[in-house]
Amino acid sequence: MGQQWKITAARVGALRVPSRLLSSNGGDDITSAPIIMWVLQSAHGIVVFDTGIPPSGSPAALRHGLQEGYAGESPRSVLSELGIDPLDVQSVVISHLHWDHCSNLSLFPNARIIVQERELSAVFRPPEGQERAYDSPAIGLMPPWGRFMAQVQAIKGDLDLLPGLRVLHLPGHTPGSQGLLVSTAAGSYILPGDLVPVASNLECDPPLLPGVVSSASEALFSLLRLSELGAAVLGSHDKTVFPSSSHGVVALH
Repeated sequence: MGQQWKITAARVGALRVPSRLLSSNGGDDITSAPIIMWVLQSAHGIVVFDTGIPPSGSPAALRHGLQEGYAGESPRSVLSELGIDPLDVQSVVISHLHWDHCSNLSLFPNARIIVQERELSAVFRPPEGQERAYDSPAIGLMPPWGRFMAQVQAIKGDLDLLPGLRVLHLPGHTPGSQGLLVSTAAGSYILPGDLVPVASNLECDPPLLPGVVSSASEALFSLLRLSELGAAVLGSHDKTVFPSSSHGVVALH
């Protein structure tokens, strides 16, 4: 039982974006993409996967724009709803270092922050077109994780983080994109980060690439790897995760 994790999806805001950013067959139509902080709980502790966007009205939020807020859906408030003290979170796994996935790290002063070595390098030498998404120092900005470097554990490749929880290096959306393979009572699930923004991308043959890639060949290889693992995949910005728009905290498995 100790190796079985409970997965909770917490919507902590949303972005209004062209659908082409979520899928390579998308267009210029604007869609609301939820920002999801995933909370994982088991007898081994509490792990958070991705930490969302900066608070509404903050300089970083105003710089990026296209942001929607939901009352009562800040990371702190949803953790409180789950009865979790952020001080008790032992690990934060960041899928990649784009601004909408790694803000709010100040909530987790006791957690180690798991990031791929390749992703840390990419912040300073971003793939073409991803400079602003990284808030890269290469264009004079300060990335949201920069003040927490002392907590960062840089890894190279896959990592068995805890029993029933494995970090997977899934490059393609960014050079150091990573996901989590999670063992639950209902079977195995993968949190793929922005390699799979919406799960319907996997219904095509071959699967659709995300709309933003650092390497199409790496992204395709990572998608094929997901297929080989045979676990259910939960899209990183997928509205179907939430059966009702009225509440954004859903216990999945």
